[in-house]
Amino acid sequence: MRGLFITLSFCFASIFLSNAQSHELGAFVGVSGFMGDVGEQSYFNPKNPAIGVLYKYSPHPRYALRGSIISTKLYGDDLDSGYPSRYRRGYMFENNILEINANFEFNFLEFDPNDTETHVTPYVATGLAYFFMDKNFYTSDSRMAKSNIRKGDLAIPFTLGLKSNISNGFILGLETGTRYTFSDNIDGSGPSGEGFGNTNSKDWYFFYGLTATFTLGNNYKNCRCPF
Repeated sequence: MRGLFITLSFCFASIFLSNAQSHELGAFVGVSGFMGDVGEQSYFNPKNPAIGVLYKYSPHPRYALRGSIISTKLYGDDLDSGYPSRYRRGYMFENNILEINANFEFNFLEFDPNDTETHVTPYVATGLAYFFMDKNFYTSDSRMAKSNIRKGDLAIPFTLGLKSNISNGFILGLETGTRYTFSDNIDGSGPSGEGFGNTNSKDWYFFYGLTATFTLGNNYKNCRCPF
């Protein structure tokens, strides 16, 4: 009886784990862009490379909890804006961004990263991000923003992507992610809460890129109970 209880317990635990979790670890490689009060007003003209590390925990084939750390440099130049008023102003900035985020990811189709058959699914994700940035400001002797301290702020990420397990335990994804920030000073336009540009609108930055992850173990295997 004791042996049967242990065997049943092991099988139920194995079934729960096999249907309930998968861990992935990998990287993000892509490009970043910015939209605010300095530079261009376009989501489709990224300027600088972006790299990061990515972790996913999937308790179910239809959703996952994901977290990542992404580093990039945002850039903007009024001379590239195409707006006469910005061109005459002539400001430009660079800002080193380090973002830490946590997201809930939803798969439109069931997705098992350990399946030997190839699957493809679109997905969306959102959550919360905290990013560190240079606190930029402008002086009368230079059109380039300056910074002497670092600060942090919050952002809300929105991600849309497509992924596939191209081989057992190896997943490639293509995604774009937009960040609505709670800051209006990434570009140096509002260093003290009052500045130039649209003070009623916060800054945005975004990513386009590839994700590549490997599963850690294989928890989707079926339990092979000895009866």
